[in-house]
This record gives sequence, structure tokens and C-alpha cells, in this order.
Amino acid sequence: MNAPQLKKINALLKAFGRLKKYRGVRLPLRDGDAFSKLPLTDRDELSLWEPGNTGAPVYSVTATSGSCGKKLYIRHSEKCYKTHLQRLVKVYQACGMRQGDLCLNLCSYELNSGGRIMEQAFRAAGAGVIPLGPLMGPEKLQEAVRLIRILKPNIINSYTNQIYDIFRILKRDHSVKYCILNGEPLYPWFKDRLSAVSGTHIFDHYGAMEFSGFAIADHPQDPDMRLYEDGLLFEILQDDGSICSCGQGRIVVTDLENTCMPFLRYLLGDRVSIVKKKKHKYIRVFGRQEDSLLIEGKITSHRMLVETVLRLLKHPRFFLVIEKDPKNFRDILTLNIPEPDLHLTNAIFKEMGERLGLAHLVIIKPHSGNVPKTSTGKHRHVIDLRPRPHATSAHPQA
Repeated sequence: MNAPQLKKINALLKAFGRLKKYRGVRLPLRDGDAFSKLPLTDRDELSLWEPGNTGAPVYSVTATSGSCGKKLYIRHSEKCYKTHLQRLVKVYQACGMRQGDLCLNLCSYELNSGGRIMEQAFRAAGAGVIPLGPLMGPEKLQEAVRLIRILKPNIINSYTNQIYDIFRILKRDHSVKYCILNGEPLYPWFKDRLSAVSGTHIFDHYGAMEFSGFAIADHPQDPDMRLYEDGLLFEILQDDGSICSCGQGRIVVTDLENTCMPFLRYLLGDRVSIVKKKKHKYIRVFGRQEDSLLIEGKITSHRMLVETVLRLLKHPRFFLVIEKDPKNFRDILTLNIPEPDLHLTNAIFKEMGERLGLAHLVIIKPHSGNVPKTSTGKHRHVIDLRPRPHATSAHPQA
């Protein structure tokens, strides 16, 4: 940790000093070791955060998609917003964006303002933007295809399911040279398939609504993404409880500019690996820390369920619903797939049995409608409707 970072951390601790968890901290902190002893912050604490707690003026508001639970509304100061914007410009330029390019932006413009800061970043780098927003239905998909054919953008900024739907129609008959994918990391084999179908370069882009984007692959085939640390401080919480700047474990992020919300040592929720190569740090994302599922005594994950079905169907137009059978209270999984894919039923049962041991719990049904989506347009592949024990969280101001 360098001196400017430590100075900003001390300013943040002063701003949030009224919170109980920071009242006993003696300021100023004098080194990184003292910083590593500060308590961690999690999503439950921030979901209870109310505006005006520090008196810092709110400049912009973003919201998480709700795909991992209750929405979280995030407030940014003006300086924080501008730092995020500058970092996004660097991220987009790193994958080849140049002045005069034209981007079709399929990220959300509604309550979630992530699409807005993305648009501003493209414009700040000299690119034009078609602000279509998420593809929430077949009509919006056809509109996206029509705009690509008429306006000929060379960039698409979207989620995985959106570019799959677009290139399923266009194949290689389009002007798009590369796509920037947000949301969740792609399975490498599926990214290769998308690239082969579309003829485009596909870049994984990693970030979070709390902090905007901060990593992107140097090359479409790279499994690791380069970290852009401007305004952010990253740590790794390893499984043994130790903290390091590089290693594997849970990612911890501190926003050095945001005086509106206490993003000090925030557990983002992802398991990652950070390594240093020459002068730069690179990150690989493995999935959500809380991604595990307990189904009939077997531990699996959203990711394994999705990948198992995706490998067989070779497209993302499916969803799983997990419920309790009202007759015997056993877990039951209903896999909804398009009717033309029903011929794969036996293969799905076999794979679910061999890989996950869950075939006896699966019911397969055809669907002809849309896959459920979050407010940002990402697919909700796994919907867990089982009752959960009531959980409480202490108010951060208590």
C-alpha cells in the first residue's frame, strides 16, 4: 500500500467514523498492516445503509441486478463516479475500442444506471453509442438485429445470452468486430463456440455494479483478465483467514473515492485468483462464494448445474426451478428447455446422474416462452423457490 492510498483510507475512516465498527480505530492508520486489521464489510450491512449518513452529496445511483438476492442500491460521490468513468475508458480501449467506433449498448438504462456510465465511457473515448438497452423479449431482439443490419456497429456491449440470441440469427452476416461481455465469466469452450459462430472477438469484462468495471482480457483467448486498479484497492481473503494482495480466495475491494457508502474492505462475493505478471496484476474469476446449493444432502452449485445443461443443449435458453415436493418434502428440480431439445432428455438425465447424482430429482418440461431474466437482462438459469430460514443482520449503525 502506497502513501496516497493510505491517505485516502484515513479520510474514508474519518468520514465513516460514526459507525460502531470503526469507532475504536485509532487514526491515522500508519501502514498496510493496520489497514488489514480493519473489519470486513458485507452485502447485508450495505443493504441497510441509508443516504445522508455521512453528509456526502450523492452524485449517481446504481443498483445490482437482483440475480444473487435482494437488490442493492449504491450511491456514488461525484469524484467516485468520475474515477469509475476514467477506469472504464481504459478498460474499453484495452480491447481495441478507438475513436469513431460505434457501439450497440445492450446494458440496462432503467433503475440500474450501469448502462448509462458505460455509454458515457464509450463517448468519452470518442465512440458513438446506440442506446438500445437489455433484450427483454423477442421484439427487442428483432430490433437489435435490425439496428445492426442498418447502422452497422462494430462493437456490442452486452450479456452472454444476448449475443447468443443475436448471432443465432445473424451468424457471420454482420459488421460486429468484437463484443464486450458483462455479468458472469464465460465457460471457455462456450466462448470458443460463440466466436466460431459469429466470427467476432469476444472479451470477458469483469466488474460489479458497486465499482463499475475493473478488469478485461488482453486477448479474447486469455483466461486471466488484466486488473485496472485506479481508485480501487484489492485484497484476497484466503481460506485460512490470511490476507494477501495476490493469491486465491475471496476478493475484497476498497473504493478509495466513495464517501457516500462505506466500501471499506468489502467482500464482493466472488472467488478469484490474482497473480502478478511483469508490471501488471491479472484476475481469474471462479464464481460466487455463496454459489453452493444443498440438494438432498448433496453439495453442488449454480455454476455446475448450468454448465451441465449448457454442454448438452449448447445454448443458454433454459432454466431450472428448485422446489420442495408438497407430498414428501423432497427437493425437486424442474428443467425447462425449448421443445425442439426434448430429444436430448435421456442424455440430460444421464449427465445429471453421472456428474451431479441428481437425475432422480429432475423433471424435464418444454417451454416455448422466454427464459426468466433479471432487471438488467441477464438470464436467471437457476430459480430456488425452497423456503429459507429467516436471517437477520445487525444494522451497521447499531
